Amino acid sequence: RTHTFIDVFALETEQNPDGEDVTSNPSDVAATGDGTLYIVDTSGNSLLTWTAADGLQLFHVWEELPVPTSVVLDGEGNIYVGFLSAFPFPSFGAFIEKWSPDGELLETYDGLTAVTDVVVDDAGTIYAVQLADGFGDNGRNPNSGSIVTVSADGITPVAEGLSFPYAMAFAPDGSISVTVNSSFSPAGSGQVISIPAGM
Repeated sequence: RTHTFIDVFALETEQNPDGEDVTSNPSDVAATGDGTLYIVDTSGNSLLTWTAADGLQLFHVWEELPVPTSVVLDGEGNIYVGFLSAFPFPSFGAFIEKWSPDGELLETYDGLTAVTDVVVDDAGTIYAVQLADGFGDNGRNPNSGSIVTVSADGITPVAEGLSFPYAMAFAPDGSISVTVNSSFSPAGSGQVISIPAGM
């Protein structure tokens, strides 16, 4: 049974925040303890919020069209948004932005490639999934995706040689579950694999 229906396309049709084609692709969502939802609209290049009281609202739009793909919250309520990067999706052109709940851009972590997922663990460590090392101008290379940690000090590999990974999550034992062969792969080849803790 559907309890609540959130019409993201209706907001795109009415407001078209990025001023481009009217198209919507809500690709990720994060929730706060009070029930506020943060929704990434990848095709709309926007981050939306939804509450039962106020409905769907525009939090931010990226008019430079960097293709946001993922959203996650940390323990302090800050918002992290990962980006594929603007067309033609150059290597090292992707990035992650950290926003405060009141809409202030706090930090940008750049030098990434084709970010499709972001996870922040309980210690505040930022993890990013990179779909491939040559997603755009160098082709779409299999077995070149990775999981990395990201900080102001730089980018540190956690797992490399993954075939088109897309999303990750931590298991209770500290291992990482990650989807692979998520795109540009033969039908039926999609998998979820486990990467041991501390690898």
